[in-house]
Amino acid sequence: MKDGLTTEIEYKDGDTVHKFRFINQVPLNASNQDLLVNFVEYWETTPKKKVLHFSWVTNIQVT
Repeated sequence: MKDGLTTEIEYKDGDTVHKFRFINQVPLNASNQDLLVNFVEYWETTPKKKVLHFSWVTNIQVT
């Protein structure tokens, strides 16, 4: 991720912590600099320290 350009959101739902990080309009990869995508990451941490991590690439703008 480009430093300082991501948006990070964290909230608690009971004992579960939800963290989101996203950035819009970044190159897909070094070989496809002209293809801009939006990227989202999600982490879910429970009291038993179980961590789920997911990530998505989309053409839908993330807010």
